[in-house]
Amino acid sequence: MRLKQAALENDRAFRCCFCCHVRVGTVAFGCLQLFALITLLTCMAISLTGSGWNSLDGAPKVLESNDSSTASDMDSFYYQWDQLKTSKSGCLLFALLFSLFIISLMMVYGAIRNRPCYLLPFFFYQVFDFMIGCLSFVSFLTYAPNVKIMLLERGLADEPFFNRLMFMDEQKLQILFVLIYILFLSVKLYLINMVWLCYRYLQLRIINGRAVHEYTTEPDSEMLLPPKYDEAMKMAPAGPPPPAYTA
Repeated sequence: MRLKQAALENDRAFRCCFCCHVRVGTVAFGCLQLFALITLLTCMAISLTGSGWNSLDGAPKVLESNDSSTASDMDSFYYQWDQLKTSKSGCLLFALLFSLFIISLMMVYGAIRNRPCYLLPFFFYQVFDFMIGCLSFVSFLTYAPNVKIMLLERGLADEPFFNRLMFMDEQKLQILFVLIYILFLSVKLYLINMVWLCYRYLQLRIINGRAVHEYTTEPDSEMLLPPKYDEAMKMAPAGPPPPAYTA
């Protein structure tokens, strides 16, 4: 059954974040995605073109500390960033981010201009990203790595928040990590559902727009209605009546 336009706008099924319409939520999510991607692409473009931090010697010193571990961590960060700039991985990452920028822009344009097909590329990207996240979560549960060793390998053990995790029990730390990852996957799944509901809403809106036909009648034109009985009898052709029926 085709919903009417007013009923479609007020349908509770097309609501997200408790009070927001899925169309508004999709546009807002797309705008945040575009803002983050523009920031990343700008930073990478400045770095890849060589007008930014060209080397370790020219890198700005944000912190000046006597701590040798902090200095080595900063040098390691700048070295990895410099290696990323000069390798093919930097160009590949820039191309991937630019492609994601294009499909995010298509999603925002499609949600604003009632083009549901423009939402599908970003929706497929979300599904693919969610599947990768689920596979990573399954691999984590299968191998159950040591979270403290992971923090040490990534150089996060001395950070203000992560240093407290090093004093926690290993089993509790793994449970906390699992709960945070499940929350992260739940947010991704909620955003996937929001984009899909926006696609369905736009599809139903187009179908309802095609189903409504407006008839306009000019004042001088006459409605083509059947004549009344008296007028039809007067309009009957004059002549002899038909012969009587005989068995």
